[in-house]
Amino acid sequence: QQFSSCENLYENAKYNTSAAERTESSSLTLSISNTRSGNKEVFQPLGNPVKMYVCGMTPKERPHIGHAFMFVQMDVMRRYLEYRGYSIYHVQNFTDIDDKIIDRAAAAGRDPMEWSREQTEAYFETMDQLHILHAHEFPRVTESIDRIIEHIHELILTGHAYTTSTGVYFDVTKFEAYGQLSGRGEDDGLAGARVEVDDEKRGARDWALWKLDTDGAIGWESPWGRGRPGWHIECSTMIRHS
Repeated sequence: QQFSSCENLYENAKYNTSAAERTESSSLTLSISNTRSGNKEVFQPLGNPVKMYVCGMTPKERPHIGHAFMFVQMDVMRRYLEYRGYSIYHVQNFTDIDDKIIDRAAAAGRDPMEWSREQTEAYFETMDQLHILHAHEFPRVTESIDRIIEHIHELILTGHAYTTSTGVYFDVTKFEAYGQLSGRGEDDGLAGARVEVDDEKRGARDWALWKLDTDGAIGWESPWGRGRPGWHIECSTMIRHS
């Protein structure tokens, strides 16, 4: 009932606001934090509709309060932009195959893909109870493998990636802007924190684009051998095609 009341309050505010109030609101300057600059800047859409990409769940478990906190924030942002008169195209991915999913499924004696689908369904059940709007598109890693392979191939051709006996890695030294969004410098990269430890890597900060796994239960054929994508390449590919 509490959540329903919140939804009703929003709907009443949205549709009962007078035209004069809506006009006054639309004339106000909207500022938004820019992660790269660290400043609040005037919001200037790149086009119409405004494209909103939200990093979605890795469905290794049922959604918890931390997931809800983030998705409620994104829902409020989308609703406010729509209230201000912007047309929004909202995309939110599912990283539906990942080392952690495989590990959780193995611990439960379950098939990884079946486990991932079950946790994905749990996401919708939970977020629907919170009245969080569905994205217009929900791309999934398992449905984007061909495009991920194409993207990795492009990076190799342009010299931004290289192969080893364990897979394909992104060479961070070939991208001058690397670290500008996170604010982390060369000395801040920690091997092992979503960055694989591998003696064949050219640099400690280089990260896996493709992980070779010839014996694993989950894998796809690629020009570099059977395996699966690394965590970092997935969203960067899905956002290009959404």
